[in-house]
Amino acid sequence: MLTEKRKTRLWLIAAVLLAVFLFTACASGASRVSEKIELGQKYLTELNYTEAVAAFTEVIKINPSNIEAYVGRAEAYKGLKQYEEAKADYTTVIEKAEDMPYTQAQAYAGRAEVYDLTDDATAAESDYSAAIGLLEKEDVGKKENIAEKLIRELKIKVLQFHAEVCMKLGLYDKAMEDYATVSYTHLTLPTKL
Repeated sequence: MLTEKRKTRLWLIAAVLLAVFLFTACASGASRVSEKIELGQKYLTELNYTEAVAAFTEVIKINPSNIEAYVGRAEAYKGLKQYEEAKADYTTVIEKAEDMPYTQAQAYAGRAEVYDLTDDATAAESDYSAAIGLLEKEDVGKKENIAEKLIRELKIKVLQFHAEVCMKLGLYDKAMEDYATVSYTHLTLPTKL
């Protein structure tokens, strides 16, 4: 009976140690991911796109579902003019952020910008339209806890770029609608943000 109690205690101690080890490993991994994201963002602001790609790629290796890393890496690829890689990362964000309309809209806008840079105005128009549709949703930004000001700023930017692409494509009525919406959105912005 004594050996049975001893075995139970040993198993309990082993389970507790394993739990502590796993918790520590997870916390360490989360800390490392956070540090690499910050480093990648720092490199982006310094326009050091090669190092930004490396930092965000490390995050993706650690946590392949980290949407922020894909967005950052897409921006860095765009800066490096590696447009196919940028489009692939934006597409990954669009797929992974199904329940995050603001983030999806950012990814559509980013990919649209890449399409525009590569002279694919039709694809750019389509992606800008998708971003506008997401930004017009009533619950956009709620789950992601995005400030109303940031949503309006992104919407204005997307509408302006969409209008420019529509002008290139000869879609003048759509462009005029966008410009009218931008004017209205500017007029309805609160005076204190």
